[in-house]
Amino acid sequence: MSRLLIVGLAMAVTATACATQAPGQPMPAPGDTSTPPPTSPSHISSKAPPIHSAELDLASYESRVCDLLTLEQLAPFAIYEPGKLQDSRTGPTCKWNPSDPSAGARIDLLIVSKSQGGWEGAYDRRRGLAFFEEAGEINGYPAVHWDRDGNHTAEGICQTTVGVRHDLVFDVAAFVNGLRSPEYKDACSVSDKAASLVIDTLRGGR
Repeated sequence: MSRLLIVGLAMAVTATACATQAPGQPMPAPGDTSTPPPTSPSHISSKAPPIHSAELDLASYESRVCDLLTLEQLAPFAIYEPGKLQDSRTGPTCKWNPSDPSAGARIDLLIVSKSQGGWEGAYDRRRGLAFFEEAGEINGYPAVHWDRDGNHTAEGICQTTVGVRHDLVFDVAAFVNGLRSPEYKDACSVSDKAASLVIDTLRGGR
């Protein structure tokens, strides 16, 4: 076979290879069988459900957490005294105790401002919890129920975390006192109710 014929065949093979390569994609190096990286992500996944409602101004309450629930709102929990402000390792907290320790429920409200991650972080922390479940939406905002020890149904305890902002969430913990109360084994309904009242306050901008 002549030298000119060999060169001509080589040029034809090269032209065919270039014609089948998609525009804008680099040619793989000889012997490279790996898939080239995409030019843009085709899908961005998120563990936490999206927040569809307008984000609420939770940050302005960090120095006055107890203002998020009024005594009128707390009356259904048999609470008639102002809450006590405390500082925890995850953020400012307000605690309200019922007048009768055998009735009603203690309510703890925490703004999770010292823990990174916001609403997405609420899902990241589930790896260290004994109990974690999605709670649907409360007043239009996604929420979860959780308990560190997993004995919430036996001890009348539940914690509800609500995503009212992507960068900031609040927790409501309910400790139901009445052993014979139907809410004792459904404590999450109590923490959800308190969380709903917090959202009412945030929407009202009080």
